[in-house]
Amino acid sequence: MKTLKLLSITASIITWSAVNLIAQTTERTTAWNYLKEGQLAKAKESIDRAAANELTIVDAKTWSFRARIYLGICLSPDPAVTSLSKDPLSESYESLIKSFKLDTKNKLIDDNVELGADICATLYNAGVENYNNAAMGMLCASSTPKPEVAVGMKEEEVICCLGFPVKKTATVENKITKVQLFYPNNVIINTEDGVVKTIQTENAEYLKTPTPTFDYKKEFSEALNRFEQFINTIKSMGKDSNYVKNKYQIDTKNVYFYAAVCANQIGETQKAKSLLEGLVVSRYTVSSVYTTLADIYLGEGNIDKALSIIETGKKYIIDKEGSKNITLKELYIYQQSGRINELKEKLEKALREDPENPNLLLTLGETNYNIYAQLEEENAKNYPENNLKRNLSREEVIKLYGEPTKSTKTGSGKYVKEILEFQFGQVVLENSKVVEWTFKPERVSSYESKKAEANEFLDKSIEIFLGSINKIKEEELELKFLVYQKIGTIYYNIGVDYYNSWADERDETKAEALKKLYTDNFDLALPYLEKSREMNPNDKASIPLLKKIYLLKNDMEKFQEINKISE
Repeated sequence: MKTLKLLSITASIITWSAVNLIAQTTERTTAWNYLKEGQLAKAKESIDRAAANELTIVDAKTWSFRARIYLGICLSPDPAVTSLSKDPLSESYESLIKSFKLDTKNKLIDDNVELGADICATLYNAGVENYNNAAMGMLCASSTPKPEVAVGMKEEEVICCLGFPVKKTATVENKITKVQLFYPNNVIINTEDGVVKTIQTENAEYLKTPTPTFDYKKEFSEALNRFEQFINTIKSMGKDSNYVKNKYQIDTKNVYFYAAVCANQIGETQKAKSLLEGLVVSRYTVSSVYTTLADIYLGEGNIDKALSIIETGKKYIIDKEGSKNITLKELYIYQQSGRINELKEKLEKALREDPENPNLLLTLGETNYNIYAQLEEENAKNYPENNLKRNLSREEVIKLYGEPTKSTKTGSGKYVKEILEFQFGQVVLENSKVVEWTFKPERVSSYESKKAEANEFLDKSIEIFLGSINKIKEEELELKFLVYQKIGTIYYNIGVDYYNSWADERDETKAEALKKLYTDNFDLALPYLEKSREMNPNDKASIPLLKKIYLLKNDMEKFQEINKISE
């Protein structure tokens, strides 16, 4: 009897389980039918009940259905439907991941891979939208809000007003870059060289529509979440992950890159590091992967690893701008680690082994020039008094250098003279305007010593650039053009420094000496800039430099000639 009774109870349980399973699978089928009919609210109710039941919760098909239903909710154009869930896209993603895990025999693999591709595309689009919002938030963070888009605005100001365009086209005509920015409501913004020239619209009010402001860190965080969900979905698809690229032309490497950028922007350095390391292994050809990862290792104090990443980047980055970024980052790392001479020795050793290599010469020249520029920048920070200019107001002086240690005033009425004493020396003001200054001898001596050190690198860079010209083959026109342009620009910049000092100098003897120096350097710059223009007539960078030199030399014929080109 006891045995029969036990059998009876067991049978009762089995019977109830079967009935319950049938009920829940029927609930799941009902959800599927509602989905096919487009009744997403009812589909959601049914699939949620099926997903909560202890019998169908472990069935991969339940979660596959649920992923489809929630994706439908996410993509619905009806706000009443999308509001059925706080985050239907994440619900869809999480349901699919569960389905992949439960489908141990791959019975649903084809359906789930197809669904996974659709979810990946939706995650990607959502992530890109957040990413663009973050980019716009950063772009506009320091901008003064504009009341409306108008002729004369810059492209970035248009974006701060209207957001990113839905479409952008660009053409070059007569050396002018013309861009069309397309916005909703048939609004077209036409720009030339980055400035708005005309506006086509039948809806003027749209131009006044305030752009929503974005918390760029929050947007980067949300973008990172979407990109990570994309990556996890791709991993769950296993050997079928390429289907996403085949169906939607989305390169998974790009998603890893965007995720790394987002992580780095919000301070998740270790996550960024892991993502970037994966991209290095995959030989990703964007220079910022290598420079950013090198920066992370530099921040950790691992100088050798940072330089190792840079060396890897040199192998895979072949575009000129990217190669330049890699070279500059290498220079920065050597500078920050106090090993700049090691870089010079490395380049010089390579040159001894291959003395006719113009690329090595140019890299060494660029290295010396960048050391010079870095030392000059440090001098500007360490000796801020050299930024003093006549006619600065008292308020501007205080803003630059803080409160003086002592202030002495003489005179009254229309003429008041004041002497401000600082740690670096004295500043003399007349009627609250700077007229002259004197520096303490030790400051002058220290600055001049640093200046002389910087100039040694400048002179060396010029010497190397000049020596490289004859080693560049005639067919390498672009490389030769860049060298001529570089030499001309260096001499021009030196001339500008002397010119600015001359304009601010009251002592006639000193002014005359400064005038000779700026004249000599502009004369040195002129043939190289003219040669670079001759080799590349489309080059616009040298035009303003040449105009300035022609004006100072009073060569109005050449000035008018080049001025016509720039109009």
